[in-house]
Amino acid sequence: MRLRLLLILLLVAITAGCSSAKQRKAEEQQDIGAEQWLEYARQSRQFGNHRQAIEEYQATLALQPENVDALSGLAQSYNALNMHEQAGQAWQQVAALSPGDGNAWLELALLDIRYGRLEQAAMQLDKADKLLENNWRIADARGVIDDLNGDYDSASLHYRQALAAAPENERARVCNNLGYSRMMARDYAQAIQTLQQCLKINPYMERSRNNLGLAYAWNGEYDEAAKVLGHVLESHEASNNVGYIAMLRKDYTAAERLFNKAIEQSPGYYKKAFVNLAKMKTLREADK
Repeated sequence: MRLRLLLILLLVAITAGCSSAKQRKAEEQQDIGAEQWLEYARQSRQFGNHRQAIEEYQATLALQPENVDALSGLAQSYNALNMHEQAGQAWQQVAALSPGDGNAWLELALLDIRYGRLEQAAMQLDKADKLLENNWRIADARGVIDDLNGDYDSASLHYRQALAAAPENERARVCNNLGYSRMMARDYAQAIQTLQQCLKINPYMERSRNNLGLAYAWNGEYDEAAKVLGHVLESHEASNNVGYIAMLRKDYTAAERLFNKAIEQSPGYYKKAFVNLAKMKTLREADK
């Protein structure tokens, strides 16, 4: 009985201790002002701790619901975590509270592009363009819209405009967009030349190397395509992918050679090449 009483008292003491700790934490949070929370959030975001930053931005907004800096930072942290819907809601609040914030309109445009709302995105970019002078991100976004609308010549103009204004650490990405655009326009020679320039800017950009390999393949330079793609894919995957493009080009002899090569390179693993080889033979018979 005495032992049981001691255990009960101990549990009460622990519970009281936990309650006191929670109460102290709540009191400490109340003692911290909005500016201090905002500074904590900025530091967390700077170090890539976006989930912590979101909590601290929300603490700031609990005290100052119309703090534009907190809303902007919150939106950026949401974006970093691919929480795009929440980011959009935060940017909309920024745009409503501060209509002269061109960056908010730009970010809303980029989200509209992501969700395929191209007309709305173009209107948001027009608003941003009036507020942000010579902004390369606006030109780049217009290029993306042009590509999605199939207007590749206009896209090239916008990408070149973005490339001229982009900072050094962003030039390879814009260059890649331009090269991919030229490939979609079936201007394969120009796509190859552009993507080679991208790799001179950033030799480690795998996306550009992959696109260069595809451009070579669409241009009928299959061996060079497989060689380039071999830097970013397994050799059998590179042979299979190049063979598939050869098949789409109705170059069935090259496609058969490449699919067989993929099978030789990985007979026990690469089943996809068998399927593509059978499909190629069916297409070749149908085209006779």
